[in-house]
Amino acid sequence: MKKTFFICLLLLLSVRVEAGDFIVNGGKLVWQGIFETNVGIDDLEGILINSGKFTDIVNTGDRITFWCQRAHLDPRDFGYSIGSTPIYVSGNDISFFCTIQVKEGRYRATVDQFVLTNNVTGGLLKEGDTERIETYSVDRGGGLKSSFMKRPAELYDKFLIKLLTIEEAGYLSDDW
Repeated sequence: MKKTFFICLLLLLSVRVEAGDFIVNGGKLVWQGIFETNVGIDDLEGILINSGKFTDIVNTGDRITFWCQRAHLDPRDFGYSIGSTPIYVSGNDISFFCTIQVKEGRYRATVDQFVLTNNVTGGLLKEGDTERIETYSVDRGGGLKSSFMKRPAELYDKFLIKLLTIEEAGYLSDDW
């Protein structure tokens, strides 16, 4: 029984590493995730362009960079209520810069320059106001805030995985 539990725990931990991780680099929040793929860098670029979700897409041959502007994270998409998440998660859209590096069979997405844009108006809140995510995620010592590493980090991780899992839309296949 203990051996089975230990093996299951190791499998869960190995999956987590492949999902995504937040780190602080130079006082800025950075997220990295590794994804499996069977397409090359030029095909990935085409899929990113066709998705319509990203702007300023640049393929340098060994990496692709792009911006994601005002993507909306709805906690209900991941099994949480809006009221059970901090307002800076549910009340803001998120923008970021992403760099994709490709190796055979996988790609790594590195996300930084996170900006939160208020998507509600009320009280002291005004739609369109922006703020750096580090206000909520990085402590004064340059580490990750424990409050961020609870639900917000989990939600942002799931959201980024969903958004950055690059797959060609079936309706855009060559079979027509």
